[in-house]
Amino acid sequence: MSDFRNTIWDPQVTTARKITAGPVKLGSVFTLESSFLGITFELPYTITIYEPAHRFVVEGKTSLMHYQDEVTFVRLREKTQIIYDAQLTLMLGLRIFDFLFQGLFRVVDMGATLKVLGAVDSGG
Repeated sequence: MSDFRNTIWDPQVTTARKITAGPVKLGSVFTLESSFLGITFELPYTITIYEPAHRFVVEGKTSLMHYQDEVTFVRLREKTQIIYDAQLTLMLGLRIFDFLFQGLFRVVDMGATLKVLGAVDSGG
């Protein structure tokens, strides 16, 4: 999952590219194109914490928002639990729309959760 080119689980992502060369590691940069409410956004992401097989954090910023995704893997006997925490903050001038945006974000989050479960179950 730390290779953000593999975003089949996120229903909003239309394109994902790795910008930096070499293997995925701390500092790797990705660009995702995401469609939200019919508008396409180009979202840069940088891996800011990278603990292979345990946890990684990616974050990015545009002129409209700052966002951070943290993914933690917890081994439970013969299974692995995935904990995904996404934070999104609108920039100062747009914070009056935060309540509306956070509600829409929860709906998108539920769709992504269902796709993650499907991808994991299918081995994808």
